Amino acid sequence: MADTTAVTTYDPVTGLPVKTTSTTPGEEPPKKKVEDFGFSAKFLEKHGEVLDLIKLAIKEDWPEEKFFDRFQRDTTFGRNRFAAQELFDTAVNDPARWPDFQKRIDDQKIRLANEARQLGVQVTPEQIDEYARKIIRNDLGDLEVRAFLGKQFEVQPKAPEKGMAAQMSNDLVTTAADYGIAITDDQVQKRVRQGLASGMPPGTWLEEQKAYYRDQAKNLYPSVSDQLDRYSLKDILNPYLTEASKLLGLNLDAMNLDDSRWTKPLTGGADGTLMNANEWRTALRTNKTYGYGKTTQALNEAVDIGNEIMSIMGRV
Repeated sequence: MADTTAVTTYDPVTGLPVKTTSTTPGEEPPKKKVEDFGFSAKFLEKHGEVLDLIKLAIKEDWPEEKFFDRFQRDTTFGRNRFAAQELFDTAVNDPARWPDFQKRIDDQKIRLANEARQLGVQVTPEQIDEYARKIIRNDLGDLEVRAFLGKQFEVQPKAPEKGMAAQMSNDLVTTAADYGIAITDDQVQKRVRQGLASGMPPGTWLEEQKAYYRDQAKNLYPSVSDQLDRYSLKDILNPYLTEASKLLGLNLDAMNLDDSRWTKPLTGGADGTLMNANEWRTALRTNKTYGYGKTTQALNEAVDIGNEIMSIMGRV
């Protein structure tokens, strides 16, 4: 197996690691994208000069050191951060000035711990101490603080979660399911982290996620593309699933839309169109994957047919 080299990208503001990629000898490293530079979309909307510099760095394939240097020299944001860092660093060894910085660090630690509880993310005391210092040293704002905390969110499948992040996670899973899209814990974790880092209100963020999964469903099921502008896939399929529930004796909640059996009505009609009611009932009764033959209703029907035949033959 070829040796690999890990390359870590660091946030130019906080110094925290953003992303690690691996390459093998002779392999071209992946070309960087805007999101690899560690800034949230909300931040870049506010600081256009930073976004312009990132685009230039990508276009000209700058090494990380050159971007750091240009960031500090050529952007107002970078110059202000550099000045704040110098002020902090000179105060470290100044007994007259350091107590004020220490108090700000201690206050920031309390704020970080409180906000972490509100968001429902797990942060160690060591992380809080380290990042409180970075916040004060770099004069970081609310968006950057939220981005740091957002990166700490982890999905805990077997443990009850509380806080904004857990609610966003649950809402995301429900939304994806309503549009028939399977989503892994890793995908949930990534999207919730991005949502927290963006600074968007949770409701606005969720509407963006709905739009994304709606588009995915439109691509998968063009026969109901227009209807998906008004209803979720679950709403569209509800009459079919209700009929299946009655016929098969299944709970509606057991019919997950990432199972192709329950999305069959969307493409099972003539020329891949929607099934009508009779087509769907026939499919439920005759397609063995639905298990109709094992249901009480099917067994009762078989008994009734048997009795009728016996009656015709004069044996009942």
